[in-house]
Amino acid sequence: MKKKWLSRATATVLVSIMTAGMLVGCGDENVVSSETETQATSETQVASETPVADEGWSYPVDTDEKLSFYIVGNLSKSAKYADRKDVPFYQGLIERTGIPIEWRTAVEGADANAAYNLLLQEEVLPSIMFNAYTISTVNTLYEDGLIYDLTPYLEEYAPDFWAYMNDPANIADKNAITNEEGKFLMFPLIRENDTLITYIGPVIRQDWLDECGLKAPVTLEDWETVLTAFKEKYNATFSFRVRRYNYGGFASGVDAFADLDMQLYVDNGEVKLANAQPEWKEYLTVLNRWYDAGLIDPDFATNDDAAVRTKALNNQTGAIVTAMSQLTNYIADAEAENTGAVWVGCSYPRTAAGAPTKRIQTESTLVKATNGAVVTTSCTEEELIAAIQFLNYGYSEEGMMYWNFGEEGKTYEVAADGSIQFTDVITADEKGISEALKDYTGMYSVGIGIQMEAFQKAKNAQSSVEALAAWTDNTVARDYMTPPYSRTEEEQTKYTDIKAVLSTYVSEMALKFVTGEESLDNFDKFVEQLNAYKLPELLEIEQAAYDRYVNR
Repeated sequence: MKKKWLSRATATVLVSIMTAGMLVGCGDENVVSSETETQATSETQVASETPVADEGWSYPVDTDEKLSFYIVGNLSKSAKYADRKDVPFYQGLIERTGIPIEWRTAVEGADANAAYNLLLQEEVLPSIMFNAYTISTVNTLYEDGLIYDLTPYLEEYAPDFWAYMNDPANIADKNAITNEEGKFLMFPLIRENDTLITYIGPVIRQDWLDECGLKAPVTLEDWETVLTAFKEKYNATFSFRVRRYNYGGFASGVDAFADLDMQLYVDNGEVKLANAQPEWKEYLTVLNRWYDAGLIDPDFATNDDAAVRTKALNNQTGAIVTAMSQLTNYIADAEAENTGAVWVGCSYPRTAAGAPTKRIQTESTLVKATNGAVVTTSCTEEELIAAIQFLNYGYSEEGMMYWNFGEEGKTYEVAADGSIQFTDVITADEKGISEALKDYTGMYSVGIGIQMEAFQKAKNAQSSVEALAAWTDNTVARDYMTPPYSRTEEEQTKYTDIKAVLSTYVSEMALKFVTGEESLDNFDKFVEQLNAYKLPELLEIEQAAYDRYVNR
């Protein structure tokens, strides 16, 4: 069922776009660029100046306020531009909103998170900060007096966002991004509907399956048969980038709820650590056997997307866990080089044919509550209002189109049937579609506003779109995921400290268990060490937060 947002009923084409089936493949770029100079508002007139509210203001906003915007997370740009002030998308965003922005981020080469933590110690903060926030971390910023409660200003100055959040159909989204007192503290990324919350999964060489006389694998036993055949016939291994694999690897094949990183899950109302369960030991046993047999890429721990892509092109791998956008790249590479490779999506492993998957890459709600923008208390009230107006743009009809597709007539066209087609500015870019999207649109990875279904259909190869059906078929994964509950400031402090230790330890031991550096005979000692690192205290915190969330 689709979520609703404010509609003033003018765009028949927009309605058509909303019904096109698609899923966005998320990127995960680390933003590290130098600070930029303030960019003045362009005098170029934007075609549409439709009033967003009855309060007498419209886009572009008539304001003398100038804002600074600090980016920690994944608001993407390509390597083509050093500064966001030169990126066409960000230039257009300023023109359309009418609000001048100084784009800031960590200096090149610096640790982005460390730079952000230092920033928080400064006496004067940027007007707006964008980060991979959770409602708990945002609530801590609010309790520390660093950011505003936006609630009193939203109805007047963010009417599109306010209307969306107060539609009864979107109550789950509202609960996910407000604190326990019901205060709105950030503007988040919102997925348009359920098709946008899964974008990573297994892909495989269908042509190799056919040559080997094999069917698409279902169980881990099937996968072992396929990987063995690929190794023997093509000297190819199972490859992946650990970061993508950890979002939803092969754990579901034994009903485990974690891959190679620390994961909490909910089982009949009880919050548990997946890595302390016997199913996770069983899962690691399978991976260790595959690694010893040479079925897993020996470089899996250090691979990045580029390395895996090269291996896919060079026939070094025939099975990968990756994102839709990367699958699109594999298909494009195979066509460009005429390799004959046929890449398709396939099901996450199941315990048996017909059994549901319990662990895949997905999200617990339609809101991506871990990416968003906050407004700091360094702003005057006039700057606060301008910031809210700027952030509201991505939830308006015009803003949604711009954030997702860029400029009509330049980066996209609307076909007679209402579907979106990117122009050659995007599809013929010498660096590829992905890089062009980062320059001319705002939703390649995450953004501020509503991420639309049609973006994925316009962006990805048809085979990538079809992969979604295989990844999400017969799954109950979301039933076991922890919801975006909030913690008190005291809970958050303890949680952060304990999790940092546990997460590092789990990730290190997972790699050792898979490679055999650490024997799985020592798994019980591993669990004992988890408890010594205060796992019971962390679970107590999480259980209390979960109970408050479900009883709101």
